[in-house]
Parts: sequence; C-alpha cells; structure tokens
Amino acid sequence: MKKFLSLVLALVMTMSLVTISAGAKDFTDDSKIQYEEAVDVVSDLKIVDGYKDGSFNPTGTLTRGAAAKIICNLLLGPTTASALSADTAPYKDVPANHEFAGYIAYCAQLKIISGYADGTFRPTGTLTGYAFMKMLLGALGYDATIEGYTGANWSVNVAKQALGIELDDGNDNFVGVQAVTREEAALYAFNTLKADMVDYDSKTEVQVNGATVTIGNSKAYPVSNSKSKDYRDSGSDIDDIMQFCEKYFTDLELRVSSAKDAFGRPANVWYNDKDKIGTYAKEADATFTKDVKSKDIYSALDLSDPYNYKLVIDGDDTLTTFPVIKRDDQLVLGNDADRKINKVVQLALSSTYNYLGNGSLVEVYKDEQVITVVNTYLMQVAGDYDEKDEELTITEVDSGTEMKAPLGGISDYDLSSDDFDNLDTFKDEDYVLVTVANGVVKSIAPAEKVTGALTEYVHQDTVTVGGTEYSLGYANDYADTKGFDLKTDYDVYLDSNGYVLYVDGVENDGNYVYIGEFAKSSGTSASSKALGYGYFLDGTDDEITIEKIDTKKTNGSTVVSGVLTMSDLTTTYGPGWYKFSSKESSGKYTLTSLTNVGGTAFGGSPSTDYVVNYGDHGVSIVYDGSGSSLKGNANTKFVILENDGDVKVYTGIKNVAKVTPGSTTAVTVFTDGSSTYAKYVFIDLNNGAVKGGATSSDVLFLLKFDKAGNDADDNEFYRYKAILNGEEKTVKIDVTNKNLGGVLYGEVEYDSDGYITDMTAIDRATPAASDMDIKTGLYSAYYDDDDFTFGDVGNANVTQKNKTITFTGGTDEVSFYMADGAKIYLIENTDEVSTISMSRLASKYKTTDLPASSTVTGVYNADGEYSALYVLVKP
Repeated sequence: MKKFLSLVLALVMTMSLVTISAGAKDFTDDSKIQYEEAVDVVSDLKIVDGYKDGSFNPTGTLTRGAAAKIICNLLLGPTTASALSADTAPYKDVPANHEFAGYIAYCAQLKIISGYADGTFRPTGTLTGYAFMKMLLGALGYDATIEGYTGANWSVNVAKQALGIELDDGNDNFVGVQAVTREEAALYAFNTLKADMVDYDSKTEVQVNGATVTIGNSKAYPVSNSKSKDYRDSGSDIDDIMQFCEKYFTDLELRVSSAKDAFGRPANVWYNDKDKIGTYAKEADATFTKDVKSKDIYSALDLSDPYNYKLVIDGDDTLTTFPVIKRDDQLVLGNDADRKINKVVQLALSSTYNYLGNGSLVEVYKDEQVITVVNTYLMQVAGDYDEKDEELTITEVDSGTEMKAPLGGISDYDLSSDDFDNLDTFKDEDYVLVTVANGVVKSIAPAEKVTGALTEYVHQDTVTVGGTEYSLGYANDYADTKGFDLKTDYDVYLDSNGYVLYVDGVENDGNYVYIGEFAKSSGTSASSKALGYGYFLDGTDDEITIEKIDTKKTNGSTVVSGVLTMSDLTTTYGPGWYKFSSKESSGKYTLTSLTNVGGTAFGGSPSTDYVVNYGDHGVSIVYDGSGSSLKGNANTKFVILENDGDVKVYTGIKNVAKVTPGSTTAVTVFTDGSSTYAKYVFIDLNNGAVKGGATSSDVLFLLKFDKAGNDADDNEFYRYKAILNGEEKTVKIDVTNKNLGGVLYGEVEYDSDGYITDMTAIDRATPAASDMDIKTGLYSAYYDDDDFTFGDVGNANVTQKNKTITFTGGTDEVSFYMADGAKIYLIENTDEVSTISMSRLASKYKTTDLPASSTVTGVYNADGEYSALYVLVKP
C-alpha cells in the first residue's frame, strides 16, 4: 500500500483545507445537535468538519470516506492530514483524485481500514457503529489481528473492547449494527480523545501458507505518561497513563476544579491552546422533573449516611441547604425525609412562594453534594426579529392572571444573536420556553402547543384536552383553572416535560349566530318545528331548524310574533345572539342562549350621530336611543343587515362602516361576560344609513413605487414596495400615481383581483392639518385622532422609559405608550425596513438627531395604547 501514499509536507502551513468548524455555536443547526460538548470539542480541534453553508447536519449519515478523514485528522492533525494525497488509486472505486483518496490510502497502510473482496472500498457507503469503532480502536493502538477484529466474529470482539473502554459513553441508545450519524461519530471521536493509548510487546509478522500472521505478545497494555502531562487540571482521574489527546492534541485541556455552569451544575470546561471552547454541565447522578422528597433522593443515590446538599435554584445558591436523609418521622439535619425541596426552602425563608414544582428540572450530583433546579418559564415574542441589530425581544405573557415569572426578574428582554442561535426563526407573538439563571436568559425554545376540546379539569391539578390528561406545571397560574368552559376548544402550551404552562381559549366565530326572529314550520301543532332566521359571522344568512335551546327540546307551535315560548310556558326566547354547539347531520341546530344588551329600536330622534363613536374616552358602540354604549376593539365583529337585505360583516372598529341610526334601527350586542367591551354586534339598519367601511383590517405603509404593469385584461396597475400588516411585500394599486410612498394607509379596500381600489392616508392633511403650539425645531404639523397619530419629528432625539418612547426637540416632546407586543418599524432610504426595539431606537437617536424630514406614525389600539410605530428616517 505504500506505493499509493504520498505525504506532501511542503507548504503544509499554508494549504490546510478550509472548513466550517468553529464550534457548535457557529453552526446554523446548532439547536438540533444532541451531543453539544462532543461536537464543540471535535469541531474546535477540526477533527470533524461542518459544511460550507454553516450547518453541521448532525443526523446525516457518516460515509466510509468521511470516517477515514476523521481517523487521519485524529492521528495527524487536520493540517497535516489535509496534505495527504494518493499517487494511484488505493481501490478501484477510489481514483487518485478522489476527495478522500489520501485519507483512505493512509488508513489502509496502517491497516485501520480494509476494502471489500471485489477490490472496492465504497467510499460513499455507510458504516455501522461497530465498524467505526473498529477504526477508532486501531487509532488507539489496538491490533486488529491480535484482538480478533477480523473474521466472522469481528463485531463481537470490537463490541467487547469498545464498550469496555466506553467509546459509546453518552449514547444511551447505542446500537452497534446501525449506521453511524455525523454527531454520533463526533461523540465516539470525542470519547477516543479521552481513552487510553495501548501498545504491545514485540510483534512479528510471518507468512504461513501465504497468509500473514502476527506472533508475539498478544495482550495490549496501556502506554505510560507523566501525571504532570495529564490533560485534566485536577481530580481523582489524573493518572500516569497516556490518553489519546495527550499524545496527539497536547494543547487540549479539561478544567474541572470548582467548575460550574450558570445554573450551578458541576461542569467540564474545555480549552484549546488556552482558548476556551465551552462550559458543559456534567451528567447528574439522579434527575427528576418535579419537586422531590428527601428520601427519594437518598434512595436514588444509594446513600448510607445523611448529608447536607448545597441547593441552587435558577442559579441562586444563597437560599438554603437541603438535607438528604432516609428515616421517616424523625428530624435529621433539621429535615424530615418526606419533605420536598420547595417546603424546605419555604421553611428556611419563612415564605409562601413556590420555588419549584411540576416541570422543574432537578439534578443531583453525588460527589459534589449539589442539587440544582432549573425552572422553565413561558414568555412571548414581542415583535419580529430585528435583522439589523440581530436581536429578538421577549416579554411576559399577558394572560390576565399571575403567570409565574423568575423570582429575581429578567435583566434584559432583548436577546442577541451573539448569545443565541436561530433567533430569526421566531415570529411576533410566538410563545417560547425560556430558562433563566440569576436574571439572565440562558435558553429559548418554541413552546409545544396542543389544541382540542377541554372536557375535564381538576383545580390546581390537571386539565383534559383532546382526550389526554395533562398536569399543570410549576409556572402555570393555578387560579386560571377555575373558569374553563367544558367542551370548548383551548390551546394548551406545554413545557419540554409535557406539563401545562398556559391554557388559552380558541376563538371560534363559526359557533355564533344572530337569530333575527323565530317562526314555525307548516303542519299540525304537534309536529310543527321551531325555525329561526340566522345571520352568521361569515356573512351568510339562512333559515334554520332549531332542535334544542339550552338543552330543552323546542316546538314550533308556541312561536308567537317571532318569540319562542318553551313548554313550561314561562321561558321565552326572542331575537338575539346565540351559540350553537352542534349542528346535527339532519341540519337541525342546538342553541345556547347568551346574555345580550340592546335590541330595541332607537326611537324618535336618536341621541347619537353614529352607532360607532370616536370620542375623548375611546371608541364607543351606542346600542339604544338613550345613548347607552360599550367599547369596541380590533376584534369586535359587526354584522349589518342593510335596508336591501344584504348582510355585511366587518372586523374591528377601524373597519366598520359609519352607521347613522334611524328611529327603527336596532343594535344587539353580545359581550361574552365583559362589562366593557362588545364582542359581536348585530345592527338591523331599517331606516338608518350606512356609509363606507372596510371589510379588511389591513394596515398598509407604502414604501416606494416599484413598477407599472398591465394584467391579462389590460388593466393598468402600479406596484409598490410596502409593509402590509407587519410583513414586507409588494402590493398592486388600481391608481396610476407614483407618489403615494412614505405614508401609512388604513381603510384598505380590494377588488376581486386583489388590487387595492381605495385607502385612506394617514398624514398631516388627514383628517385635517392641526398645527399645534409647538416651538420651532420639532414639529411643523401634527395631529392625533382615535385611530392614528402622525407627526413630523425632524431634528428630534429619542428616549425610552419602560413602555414609553419619547421624541424630543428643544423643550417640546411627544410620547407614545406602547402596548405589549407592539412593533416599531424603522424605515431608512425609503425602502430599507427593520423591526427595532424601543431601547435600540432610543440608543440610536439619543444623542444623534433624526434627519430633518423624518416622520412618525402611530397606530392606536382600543385601549389607547400604540400597537405599532412607523418611523420614516428622511433627510
């Protein structure tokens, strides 16, 4: 085989192979890597490469050619190994110019690998765990012939030796006959670095009947090495035996003395040539995923004596210690064996606060006598990923209840891509799981969501959704389990252990209908069916047959003047909003009555100009002639029955048409239990009038004119770059005007082809210019209505405090109080858009003035807060 090998050592320092191998944190698929410590170390040493696209592809299958390269990188180092080449083909399917030819030839010369009987090597083929470990054993010095790694039973002998020296350590699901993945190869190579080198006494190869036979000492012995050269800095593992890395990677160092990670877990800290690779928590001796009793830890560790263990919760090691004992009904070290960790902490601190529970990761380290607790918290993404500053902002979940948050709070809600990978994969309002150590977010991951009908709940214990029972997690608000609606769909957000962190109702507009009047079918009184004319939230209307109301059967014979009287002759049902929980296959409906307000004609001269009013105290929906009203918001749905019988549906107060009530106009409102907000509004217009309205709730910021075009019907349109409902895209406008950019638009209307046919600009002239008494140097024009705020902010500075962002020029200022989850769009050079956090915008323009022609447009929500700001930076 020597004739196949050529070591090109000249220029070796300048021609090493370019690889993507700066550690797992630089891999684009880092979150998919299971063996993080192993991949980090071997990639830092350039033993296993990544790909040019920045990925590692951990689950990709290792090929035989790539395996030979790993062995060469281990034995020669990546620089020298990359200079290997072959003079001629080492195997008939591996030409001399094959990318792995040099590696394969070198390994074949050392008898670490072998080909097939047909003279092929099959470099793109897979190899089993045992086959790869056979190669690694060869690198450690084991002789294949002496150790019996050839012949029919080779895999048995390889398994005995490889598993005996723990080359599979870390892979609890190791199956030696399965193909090796790339990250498994990294793990086994990592374990090889820590394994003992071996050698033999004198060996001699002789030819017997044409076969090569090795004779001599047949027992491998470990190679000795000075303890002073051990790769570990301390600990009982230091020995006088040479590990693989001590021979081939002398700059690799493992520091374990007093090392711990951010959560207080005993850790390995790896260095390469004094540069830190990373810190990795050691494997715990016992692991639990909920609060645990003292005696259960004692049993899991197989202790013989009680000990006081140091307790660290979310990185805080100042709380108390936890005595681990086994005897019941007797205090030992001040503790009872049946007490759980949370109870001991509460007693020590005289507190009722819960420090851990279901879903808490409890890890116990026997030698170090440490117990660590890592809690998982549910949070929500606030705004899209800021591509310019490479940041993602998170916030607490606004559930209306007391969601559990880290005890010490979070120091910074703006997460940087310098610290976290794949932040750009998260979207605004995504629910995420985070862990926090001493106030600093240490991890972020998507929360698992399960959707289904909630059929049972046990207060402060469980919920059953979609037929599966889930236990409530530590960070869930238990008070939230008192008022669930059974047989109603809910979204359930789970932690990584399957415990419930949040239960959120699923809005299902399809289950609500407005019944305009009741009627009866033809036929005898006994067989007459109850009918109702229904107006649905999808804009359809139809006559329906009603089987039951509030679980009671109906009969049409008792319908008089549009009102249904039940068989008890007392209960009556009239026009109003109803919920239908089921629709029988026969077309019959089962209704549930709802509490409605309004429903009577305005009468005489209505006391209001419009049904939906915009005033100093927000938006109100007037539902009777005396001016009684409720508030509306962006989710309020309006069903309007027009004078000609047409039905229109509008979502949100910004989009509903202007309704001028007449004397017989009637407004019926369902609030879903709220004393403040309307959920569904039915307007029977009668002699009232309706004007305008947008059937979409789109908010459109036009950036700049792109191109003009014509469609198949020769209709001309103008295409603009735009931000539509928070997403950058292009839109087509049925208006030949190139000067519409740099402005926010509402009340957007579309035709059947998707072209924008109408929209209302939000600028200094809409609804009217309002020159405020503001000194020169800040705003030339400014207005503030109930939907939007627009102002010129040229030459202004920006500051931020809590949820308020302020634009200041001279002695004047205007402030915007931002809603939870609000977005700020920074628009530069007319079409360069980035989503930016309040703190980042304030930092950018705290001391630097905004350019002279800059503007800001704010979008109100129903609570009087700003849900979005569009900051146009313009010279």
